Amino acid sequence: MKSKNAINPKVSTDTQLMTSSQSLNVVKTLIQTGIGVITYLRGIFPEECFTDDRIGPDRSETYDEATEGQKKPGREGRGYIRVKHINRGASKESDKVLDYLVGPKSDC
Repeated sequence: MKSKNAINPKVSTDTQLMTSSQSLNVVKTLIQTGIGVITYLRGIFPEECFTDDRIGPDRSETYDEATEGQKKPGREGRGYIRVKHINRGASKESDKVLDYLVGPKSDC
């Protein structure tokens, strides 16, 4: 017997599915951001090896776009978290970590 006060949640049919490439970009961004924040907080690399960034609900850009400095407008609002990304070219050690994560940077 159902209670009169039982909540009947409606299932939304307006869902957005993520493609496999979008999913891969989200996972890459999560891993690379996590590594960047951990290495920053632990003081593994000097300060100049890092760039400030924000991640949040509108994270449609790739990690490469974020590290290349192509900022999207309106990313300073609510719901964003400040993070640190490792810069390529700042030190040999930080480049080695980035090579492990994203592969070597090609000059082609």
